[in-house]
Amino acid sequence: LDLGPVESGSRSRPDGTLLSWRLTDPRAMHFGGALPFLIDWGDTPHPAGSTPRAGELIDLTIEHPQPDALRAALALLDVPVAVRPGRRLRLTARVETANGVVELA
Repeated sequence: LDLGPVESGSRSRPDGTLLSWRLTDPRAMHFGGALPFLIDWGDTPHPAGSTPRAGELIDLTIEHPQPDALRAALALLDVPVAVRPGRRLRLTARVETANGVVELA
């Protein structure tokens, strides 16, 4: 699966901790943006470890005009996401929050 060139990046957090990563091209927009770009944080602390907890992803569903091809690409990346046929790309996420389940579409 060709996700394009791998780029490197880095930045310092306000506390001085250096974050560095390698990622596939986030502008490539494979399958119209349905196929994610990938980030490898290497040995640096993952940013999610220091962010406030806002909710937990319950599930994610993708609707796409090419569901079989998208499923195959996601399977190569070992990304277990439900893909359904649809006329256009649509992402729907259900998130458990302190105020209950919220659906984002």
